[in-house]
Amino acid sequence: MAEAPYMPLYVGDYLGDTQHLTTEQHGAYLLLLMTMWRTGGRLPDDAGKLARIARVTPRRWPLVWEVVGEFFTVADGAVTQGRLERERQKAASISQKRSNIGKLGGRPKSLNNKEHDKAKGFDLLKQNETIHTKPYQDRKKEGAIAPSKEADPAGLGGDLFGDEASPPAQPQCSTTTTEETRAGANLPAVVGGSGAPRAARRKAGHALPPDWQPSDADWAYAAQKGLQAPQIEHQAEKFRNYWHGNQSPKVDWAATWRNWILTAIERGVNRGGGVPAAPRVSATDSAIAGIMKGYHALKERERNEQ
Repeated sequence: MAEAPYMPLYVGDYLGDTQHLTTEQHGAYLLLLMTMWRTGGRLPDDAGKLARIARVTPRRWPLVWEVVGEFFTVADGAVTQGRLERERQKAASISQKRSNIGKLGGRPKSLNNKEHDKAKGFDLLKQNETIHTKPYQDRKKEGAIAPSKEADPAGLGGDLFGDEASPPAQPQCSTTTTEETRAGANLPAVVGGSGAPRAARRKAGHALPPDWQPSDADWAYAAQKGLQAPQIEHQAEKFRNYWHGNQSPKVDWAATWRNWILTAIERGVNRGGGVPAAPRVSATDSAIAGIMKGYHALKERERNEQ
């Protein structure tokens, strides 16, 4: 038998039979099995050669073979293994069957039958295409169209509309592609759209700028909702910390700020405290907040005067 490309190893059976082996004995046993598989299922009954195959020194080989040798059969100057020989014969049988299939054309009979069925189906498809592309009257003369009970409820055996009546309209097949149809009719690429790709119509968002500060309008909105200057500063810091860490893009950061303020107020209401209480601030922070409030008020007045 030609050398098999692989040696089957039934892990459960192997471990069940070799629980008593040491690591050294496992290695020697597997090396002997793999070499035996590659050399026709036989090894020479020679202690020196077996020790070299198992990567064991001649001095230790008698101790290793005393345990490992129980798995092998020694006869007529050769070492064999029963399970390995049965697996080799099984592999040889499978290889021979595949070779015979290859000599017959490389395809099992069952696959050839499937291809034959596909061919018959293809012929039927072509026949249907021929029938449906012929004129209606020609198909009726050839008998391709049988009168149905619905078309002839009285059982008169003829066309309900008479010989001269126009046949029902048949669906027409067109080879015009969707792109050609759109181009000819000047239709948009997306039904109901403007013709531009959806991705192009959608505005791209951006992350919160690193130096973001609430604008005059942002500050005025928070103040209109009842927040004091220290509260607005506190919410602005939380807003920056959250969105700088999140890095989610937004199209309208002003709207995001307004929603943030509303959420802060709602959480304060849920706690029964109305507008969120101002955090404890030092005198310096309070002074800075007052300056900022005055600055924003001045900017708002200048904008109104313009």
